[in-house]
Order: sequence, then C-alpha cells, then structure tokens
Amino acid sequence: MFAQQHDFEFEFYTLPINRLYKEFIDHHHVDFKYPDNPQWKPSYKASFGDLNEIIYSQPTVVTKTGIASLNKNITIDECVSFATVRGFTSQSFKPLMNNENVELIETANVMELIEMLLKERVECIYISNDVLNYNIVKYFKLTRPVYFQNELPTDLQAFLLSSIDYPEVVKQFDTFLLSHKVQISKLKKEYQIKN
Repeated sequence: MFAQQHDFEFEFYTLPINRLYKEFIDHHHVDFKYPDNPQWKPSYKASFGDLNEIIYSQPTVVTKTGIASLNKNITIDECVSFATVRGFTSQSFKPLMNNENVELIETANVMELIEMLLKERVECIYISNDVLNYNIVKYFKLTRPVYFQNELPTDLQAFLLSSIDYPEVVKQFDTFLLSHKVQISKLKKEYQIKN
C-alpha cells in the first residue's frame, strides 16, 4: 500500500540475519531493513559507525516473543534443548541461552525452527507468538498442538522499518502509518497479528 501511494517499487528478499546486518550496515547493499529495532545488535551497529545514521520508523507491529513447546506447561528447567533463529537475541532468556547445561541450537530460519520442535529435536523454541501462529496455520498440518508459554517470561518486540541512505522515505512511511490506520488494522486482522 505504501509503495503504491508513493509510486515506489520495492524488491523484497530475505537474508540470514548476520549477513543481513553486513549487507545493510557495512556495504549499504540493502536500502531498507524490516523488521528492525534499535535494541537489536546495538554493539554490532555501533562498531560500524554512528548509531544515529540508522533512521527508524514508528513501530508497525509489537509482537510477544517467548518460548513455545509441545508441552502445555513447561518450566525453564525443562528446556534442556533450546532452539532459536541464528542471530536472534532474547532479552528474557539470555541466562538460558548461556547455560552450559542447555543444548542451544541455532537454525537458519523460522520454518526450520518450527520443524525442529514438531520433530521433537528440541524441547523449546524462541519465537514470536504471531509468527508461530501464522506459520503453523499456513504451512504445517499439526498432529498435536504447539503451546506458546505465556506464563514464562516474554519479550515485547517492536518491528520498525529502518534505513541509512533514505531517511526521507522512513519519514514518509511514518506519515503513511498514521494516515492508514484503518487499512493497517484490517491487514493485521487478516494475518492474525494480535498487536
């Protein structure tokens, strides 16, 4: 919708997280990054220049991120094997991820992450509740339910658009977010984003 309104043509593609940061910050081969957040990889961003060079939009979505498991009620101590997407950093679960008694596995993407859980290769995964629900409905036929653990600690992650080279487009995007709240709410409802 934003591209149509401003007669832009965006080319979307995915990259592994660590490579994405290099392409975006080091090489400037990526014009915009979505999602992004000033709290993600701050030391990496700072090592390649002034953090003020990265311009962020207002949040488009705020999603709850935490642990999902095949067990309806699981404790932190029962997460003896824990998977996350390579490059994701958990605010609430850093101690778990750094625990030498916990097997930490990093996957290339969210689909692989969910597959590991469904095949019972790990006890727990770190994932956005919205992303989990969307992908399960769209891509997986479940023989048993997956439970997002709301009773365990969760992180609220704001998803923002960012750019280094096109701050004026990010400002236009902010204006668009304000002027198209109704249409954006319909999109969130369609994709079951609770926000």
